[in-house]
Amino acid sequence: METITIRRREDDFAMYATSIDKAIAGLESVYMLIGLVLFVLSISSATRAQSLGRRSPFVAIAIALASFVIGCGLNIGALALPYLIRNVQFRNPVSTLKIFHSSDGLRGAGAFFDDFSHMAALSSAFLIMWNRGAALLPRQRRLGSLGIDGKAMLDISLLVVQFIMAIAAVSYAAVNTGLAVVTVPGITLGEIVRREHTALSLLYVYVAITGVVVADVTVSALVLHRRVSRLNIRDAPTRYVASYLAPLWIVHFLFSLAIVIWSAWQTFHPTTSSSHNVEVVNLISVIEYGIVFFSISSIILMLGASRTVWRTVTDEAKPAHDFQNIRRSSTLNDDYQLDDMKG
Repeated sequence: METITIRRREDDFAMYATSIDKAIAGLESVYMLIGLVLFVLSISSATRAQSLGRRSPFVAIAIALASFVIGCGLNIGALALPYLIRNVQFRNPVSTLKIFHSSDGLRGAGAFFDDFSHMAALSSAFLIMWNRGAALLPRQRRLGSLGIDGKAMLDISLLVVQFIMAIAAVSYAAVNTGLAVVTVPGITLGEIVRREHTALSLLYVYVAITGVVVADVTVSALVLHRRVSRLNIRDAPTRYVASYLAPLWIVHFLFSLAIVIWSAWQTFHPTTSSSHNVEVVNLISVIEYGIVFFSISSIILMLGASRTVWRTVTDEAKPAHDFQNIRRSSTLNDDYQLDDMKG
């Protein structure tokens, strides 16, 4: 029976890793620390919220931050694993491939948790808009005994489809592409290319669904903000989503779309510099991802910094027959429902 001798060295990563890999690992480590701090703040904001309507966005962003931290840890593991076992003496080359396949598996899992963190952050924005729509626009038509209107049902459906496509894209790529296919007996080059095309097709569908969700958030925020402004109401949560969060998600989506298109081109048109180019793009992606995600998380957490942020302010008094009475937040019920004024 063949044996495998493992000689571990603590400085393997420091000695053999490229400067870009070291930079990515360093950034991911810093991201983990920042993510943990923001996670604690999100839990604090959720516990201080006075009602479920206010609490739910902070619970969602707490889930997003937890997923983000897990994703960072998996990404670091994917980078470090090949270097930590660099001195493994293999008599069977297949064992080497399995080790690197494990690194690919960690990378795929990290990508899923990264995607899920953005999905949870998007759900936090939807929760903010549902809450403010219920509080400020009581004429909104609703479906079902739970008070969930048709728009909310559409939002939930899109998030579910996005989640399913993320699982499908990551799972298929992990099982059917890269080093996973090398050990398949008798596999042909044509079959490998076919699997790569299928994986890219699933990725395209996921990116397209993400674009639809981002468009949904953007349009919903702008419409809600416009309707609220027509009532001469200044509402900070609505303004934050429309003015700050939506543009950040648009930027992130366009950047992700460009990266996917570029990666697809590199996959089927490799050059001698492709490996270095991929590393550089990965570093840029990590920087962009961290900046956008922490900006989104911080903006949402700012809404939990003070209870007065959720109070609505009217610029001038309106006649009772023009619109329904809007109560101050201090006198609202926990569910933020408004009573119609009786004429």
